[in-house]
Amino acid sequence: MDTWIVTGGTRGLGRAIADFLIGSGDAVAFCARTPGEVARVEQELQARGPALGMAGSIADPAFVRGFVEQARTLGGLRGLILNAAVLPNPPLSPVVSLSADEVRRVLDINLLGALHLLQAAHPYLIRHDNPRVAAITSDAAWAGYAGWAAYGLTKAALELLVLTYGAEQADVPAVAIDPGDMDTAMHREALPEDDSNLRDPRAIAPAIAALLRRTSGVAGRWVFDGTDVSREVK
Repeated sequence: MDTWIVTGGTRGLGRAIADFLIGSGDAVAFCARTPGEVARVEQELQARGPALGMAGSIADPAFVRGFVEQARTLGGLRGLILNAAVLPNPPLSPVVSLSADEVRRVLDINLLGALHLLQAAHPYLIRHDNPRVAAITSDAAWAGYAGWAAYGLTKAALELLVLTYGAEQADVPAVAIDPGDMDTAMHREALPEDDSNLRDPRAIAPAIAALLRRTSGVAGRWVFDGTDVSREVK
């Protein structure tokens, strides 16, 4: 049985991806920071298939190592989906007002947490005959949106980290996926008055899973349009 690691798996897109993978017959190991939410989601997923949840911060290398060791007990590690991310406090700040401490905190989770996971999961990913690594990113990584510097710079660095890993590991295709603006707690935290037509993460998860399961032509940057069709960004 294939096992997928999904970070930030209790809410939003992470939860939607975990739900879809479980429903498709795969095993899912997920992590998030809130113990109560992790326990609840683990119970809900286990009612449908093999699942394991652990509460902790991916900024902690020791937690990450223990999490990956537990994840591999579910079966062969097929993929790593780096979805967990945080915003600074306050969520949107102009560059001239950014707190260096907040930028470091966001980097610790959004970037260094991904690095810890890549390093811990790598020995097991390369044992699989068709592994995948995916980073959930944002167009804030490519464009200078006012107020989004701290978040955007971490996503830009995350993309480069994951795509460079993929360039170094010919047998582990790596992708950076921009799912577009979604109806999530993070989006509402940043833009509480946004009443635009936001995407439902549950409508995007199947397309992401389909992309990651392709047998070829996977690596690179991708965005998802309103019809859930993937489009590669050259």
